[in-house]
Amino acid sequence: MAVLVKDTRFYTTFFRLTGTIALQNLIVFSVNLADNIMLGAYGETSLAGVALVNQIQFLLQMIVMGVGEGIIVLSAQYWGKGQTGPIRRTVGIGLWCGVLASLALAAVVFLFPSAVLGLLTNDASLIAEGVKYLRIICFTYPLFAVTNVLLCSLRGVETVRIGFLVSLTTLVINTCLNYILIYGHFGAPRLGVRGAAIATLLSQCVSFAILLACFLRRKSAVRLHIGQVSRKAEVYARIIKTGMPSFCRQSLASVATVLLNVNAAVYGDAAVAAMSVVGRIFMFVFSFMLGFGQGFQPVAGYNFGAKRYDRVRGATYFTMLVGTVLMSVLAAAGFLAAPGALALFRRDDAEVIAIGALALRAQCVVLPLFGVSTVTNMLLQVTGQSGQATFLSLCRQGIFFVPFILLLPQLIGLLGVQLAQPAADLCTFAVTLPFLLSFLRRLKLWEQAERAVAEK
Repeated sequence: MAVLVKDTRFYTTFFRLTGTIALQNLIVFSVNLADNIMLGAYGETSLAGVALVNQIQFLLQMIVMGVGEGIIVLSAQYWGKGQTGPIRRTVGIGLWCGVLASLALAAVVFLFPSAVLGLLTNDASLIAEGVKYLRIICFTYPLFAVTNVLLCSLRGVETVRIGFLVSLTTLVINTCLNYILIYGHFGAPRLGVRGAAIATLLSQCVSFAILLACFLRRKSAVRLHIGQVSRKAEVYARIIKTGMPSFCRQSLASVATVLLNVNAAVYGDAAVAAMSVVGRIFMFVFSFMLGFGQGFQPVAGYNFGAKRYDRVRGATYFTMLVGTVLMSVLAAAGFLAAPGALALFRRDDAEVIAIGALALRAQCVVLPLFGVSTVTNMLLQVTGQSGQATFLSLCRQGIFFVPFILLLPQLIGLLGVQLAQPAADLCTFAVTLPFLLSFLRRLKLWEQAERAVAEK
């Protein structure tokens, strides 16, 4: 295809980045899954208490991920221009923002854990379990913030192997320590939720140490100087603006989950459990597409910064093609194996399997559309079209999902709960297409303009 990049080195770089990031996303997802499985086996109250704490941590994740996306995009653009100084200043801003936000949140939850958890529930037993976990896990917040900012800076300069190794290390250490400390194996005390928190803290410390050592030994193309922080307000504004689509995605995901659970609860615990399992399965599958999109960002950003608009266009088409094929294969597998997938989580509950299988199959029908929707959003974000990218981020679990989840159950009952997210995804795809076509036309014009300048 003429629209694709002809240089074979591009594809080598592309698959190296996307493959590594996709695997890293699966590993990160597996860390959370392992925690849930192990704590669930220990006790439902413990699992529910930790789930409350995770809602608090999500606030920090939204901030850090938003800043991180801004760093990836700007670093990739500066990298394409051959400018390392602005990268150091951008990362320095990200580090200070992450550290300050994490320390503020850690201080509040450490001093007032019961009051904070009391905002989410009135159940004294859940609050008690949550406090045990929160008083320890809050010490991971600064480590989480710094680690993720540094990993984002590496992605911006097309360095992903270190991030993969850090995530793999976290998974292995966290899982092993969970087994030892939660249940009291190998002579260790049986600590329950405290053991899970200690395991997470220790694994985060090790991962942070490995990452810091890589930077100190100059294994990264980026040389960090935390004191090199820009004093220009427009730099901060640009990071916030660029990271806003990611922040919106993260925050709306939380809102959508709450609304989904509230509306599912009308139809009983089985409906809530089924939709929760479907959500986990979808995130596992979608992590592949997210990996492709996140691998696409530094490639597109680098070439956009270097004004290689032909490569940006070729990378866009190729990523969409690969993503669509991948999502189609996974969608077909998910559609056929839906009951079996649900049974992995709730083998003895036929009602949960029946409700979840229908919802999962409906999600699989629209899953191939994510190849275009995801890449378009990240394309607009990485090329400075932050307003359009933010709007598209608002569509899926905001502009479309909210009215669907509120109206469809009133019209068609439980089926409305099962179809709300697929319907929102279909509408998001329809809205995405005009934005994609419009930007590709502009990209073509920029390409022609650069070619005209070069020929003079």
